[in-house]
Amino acid sequence: MPILEFKPDNKTETLSDFPRLKLDTGEKSRILCIEPSPTFAYVHTLRAPKIVDGVAVKHTTTRKDGSTYTDYVKDFIGRPLCLGDLGIVRDKGVDPTNCPACARSTATSEVDPPARRFAMHIIRYGVKPNSWDPRAPFSCEVVIWSFTDQIFNKLTDIQTTWGNLRDHDLLLGPCTDKNFQKFEIMVAPTALWQQHEQIKQIVVETYQENRAQDLEQFCGRRVERRWMEDDIERIAQRWRIANAETPERVDGTEAAGQGSLADGLNDLLGGAAPTQAPPPPLVDSVDLGDLLGGVTPTGPAATATGFADLLGAAQSTTAPATPAPAASPEPVDFDDLLNSL
Repeated sequence: MPILEFKPDNKTETLSDFPRLKLDTGEKSRILCIEPSPTFAYVHTLRAPKIVDGVAVKHTTTRKDGSTYTDYVKDFIGRPLCLGDLGIVRDKGVDPTNCPACARSTATSEVDPPARRFAMHIIRYGVKPNSWDPRAPFSCEVVIWSFTDQIFNKLTDIQTTWGNLRDHDLLLGPCTDKNFQKFEIMVAPTALWQQHEQIKQIVVETYQENRAQDLEQFCGRRVERRWMEDDIERIAQRWRIANAETPERVDGTEAAGQGSLADGLNDLLGGAAPTQAPPPPLVDSVDLGDLLGGVTPTGPAATATGFADLLGAAQSTTAPATPAPAASPEPVDFDDLLNSL
């Protein structure tokens, strides 16, 4: 049986071990891109319509020009790393042979094709509240900045104009949207870490001692093929509800055939409505489990819908009325009658 010694080298890294660059609404931050280049990976950002009580939730969204439109509220399902071959995805944009999400993206708009996502270590300075000015005494920390192509292009433009990013701090904020991390990126004429030798030593030592071994995990989540296929099927199931292809409950199971059950009971009763008050019941209440053949619906759908809705109409809770006599004097074959249901 294998053993593992209590040594730092044997520890397993997790995403929660490393702080990420996150700004609160209205917050400012001053950072240094100390690494020359970020790590990148192709990922699929999986989302699906939010389903409440068997109905897809919608909301009204405003465009930049002020016009509005109605769209589905989306739940975040996951951000798995693309399983496609890197060369194929880079050349063709998708690899449907090796990646189920790529295959789904070519067949439907429910899943987006893979997109590049980046991650890198940065130095985050301690600053005064609502300011980009450094706090005294000097302090800094290593955080991981995960970003999309939009930020990558912005940083590329800054480096093209200003030169090496190590020679200029970046001034972020104030943040206008905490959930989507929306903030402006401006360039400082100098970098704090280069202004004093002692500060430079603190920054370098902080960076060297607080790095993650695997930055790719901050771009997306590694998953097995079967897990990705399960997520894709879950997304397809929610879209079927949103598109009203099949009546389904919140849990994704098909709703009971209400009309057919009601029609069958009506046929069993000969199609005639009771013409007089039914005889008093033999017992105080009817066991609905016995009425439905010993199967009593359970779960949230049964609670919300009720047995009256399950039977397609408001049913009497007393014993069923005696059907009107048949017009034909010939005896009724109940075996044929039940087989026709």
